[in-house]
This record gives sequence, structure tokens and C-alpha cells, in this order.
Amino acid sequence: MRKEEILNKYICLLNSNKEVFIYGARICGEYVYKYLTDNNIKVKCFVDDDECFVGKTVKGVNVYPSSIIDNTNAVVVVAAVHCMYEISSKLKNKGFKNIIPFFILTLQNLNISDFCQFYDNLFDDYIENKNKYHNLFNIFKDELSKKTLDVLIQFRETYDWSLFAKVSQYYRNQYFDFFNYNNDVFVDGGCFDGDTTEQFIGLNKKYKKVYAFEPDPVSFKKVQVNLQKYNNINIFDKGLSDKQEILAFNALGDADSSFNEHGNSKVETVCLDDIVTEEKAFIKLDVEGFEYKTICGARRLISNNSKLAVALYHHPYDLWQIPELILSINKNYDFYLRHYSNTIFDTVIYAIPNV
Repeated sequence: MRKEEILNKYICLLNSNKEVFIYGARICGEYVYKYLTDNNIKVKCFVDDDECFVGKTVKGVNVYPSSIIDNTNAVVVVAAVHCMYEISSKLKNKGFKNIIPFFILTLQNLNISDFCQFYDNLFDDYIENKNKYHNLFNIFKDELSKKTLDVLIQFRETYDWSLFAKVSQYYRNQYFDFFNYNNDVFVDGGCFDGDTTEQFIGLNKKYKKVYAFEPDPVSFKKVQVNLQKYNNINIFDKGLSDKQEILAFNALGDADSSFNEHGNSKVETVCLDDIVTEEKAFIKLDVEGFEYKTICGARRLISNNSKLAVALYHHPYDLWQIPELILSINKNYDFYLRHYSNTIFDTVIYAIPNV
């Protein structure tokens, strides 16, 4: 399928003289509003069911609760990064026929890479590296992994958001499938408020040590409080990469904080090989797009057969580049793929030593 084929029906809707609403008054909604007005498409108003936004204005446009839309023939652009599936499903169940997920518009000049890089060149990367994607079927060890990969490829081909429900493992233990946890040293790369470390400890009360990394200062303070009751916890207010340096960081105080050249603060990065003194560990990485560089900085640990659970969705090319990188360091791994949400987020690759 070509970009034009995916886009055509949505662009026709936006130019059909139907009323256009933007569902979502956060930053994604602002970007969508600019895109629409730049293309001479009039927006009726923003709608959002978050009390923080109702009654206010965004870009000089009023924000109302979604109940204001009484015409199911209206066009609703869903501009919500994390709740896109839930909002779109709710609208669909209420009879709305003209729902446009915001990411469709990234196929035609909507640039949201400053705050949401997941869709940046998603379609193009698949077209340019189709062989790389399809070669992945050879490395995965079970049928669910292959089915998950097939859905991820289908999404890149069609941008059909309903596909993820076919493989979502929403209620499973993200990052903790497949592993034997006895006496592990655990690396929590991108630990946010410490919730993943606490989940690990709940599964492995006989752990040896934890290395937790969280560069966002607000989240770092939460980690210190939440993990203070446990023993052998080492918490670092640093980012992970392939070398030690100081980088611009966009500290938001939530799970979306990330390294960004336009960031509002500076953060030091370190290599896992320099910090983790043990021979090997169980390494979980969800570091907002720095997974590849972090793996490069953990060559010793990976060469020594560390277990890996790595987020595989922050960049389109992560899906094929990260497995290639791991195999270039150590070929003694079995791979499994799981997806833990009904959106593009939360794809995880598991690399389990087979020696």
C-alpha cells in the first residue's frame, strides 16, 4: 500500500465541509491544530474530558467536554498519544464514523518528532528496509513472537490502529516473561518511579543487587522514596548511553522525559559496563530511544550472557536494528517478541542466553 492510499480517505474527510473537532488538548492537540489551520481546515473546537482542560482555551480555541459533539457525522481527529485506542474505541461505540487518528497525518507533513518520535518515518523505514523486517521471522523462537512481528509489520503497511488488539499481552508481566529470576543482579534502565524494580523484587525476593537509573530529577526523588525500604539498591540520577558525556534532557517529571536537543536541563550519561561490576545481569531497558546506544555501552555484560528485556518501539528502526546489534555482540541468544498495549507502545524483545 502507498502513502497516498492510506491518506486519501482521511484527507477527503478533512476537506468534506463537515465539522472538525480535535479530541485532546495537550501538546499533540496543539500540533494537530497547527497542521489543520496551516492546511486551511477550520477547527470547531477542542474536546477533552480531563477537568484540567475543560473551560480553558488552547491556541485561542475553546475546550469543551466530548459530550458537546452531538453529530456522529462530524470529523474527530484524536490527538492523544497514550489513550488513542481507548478514545477511538469509545467514539466508535457511540456511532462516530469519521475518526482520524493523529498519526495518520504524520504521513503528510505533521511533524511531531519533538515530543513523539515513534511515528517518525515509520512507513518509510519499513519500505526502505523491508528485507530487514522480514528476516526477523527467522530469529524468533515461538509462534506468538512471529504473530506479533506480523502485526507490527501490518501496522507499518496500513496504519490500522485496531491491529494491536490481536497480539496485546496487556495483563501479562511486561519485562518479566520467560526468565528464571534466582539470585539475579537487576539493571532497571529507565526506572521512572521504581515501579518496575518493585515488580522485579516481588518476583525475586532473593535478588543480589539492583542498579536503577533515572535521569529525570522529579522521578529520581520518587525512586529514592519508593525503594528506600529495600536492601542492595543502587540508584543513579544518570542516563544510559555508549559513553560518558553531558547531554540536553527534557525533564517532564513523568514517563515521557527523554534526551532532546531542545531539552530544559543537562544530564550525564554513563555506560553500563563501567557501572555494573558483576560479570552479568538481567538488564531491562526502556530509555526513551537510547536503547541502541545503551546496548553499545554494555558489550561486556552482553558478551557474558546477560539476560535482556529491551523496549523496541521508540524509533521505527529499533525493531530490526536492536536484534542485529545484540547478535553482533553475542550469537548465543534465543529471541522472543511481545507487545503489551493496544497502541504502538510497549513492544519488548527478550534475549535469553541459550548456553
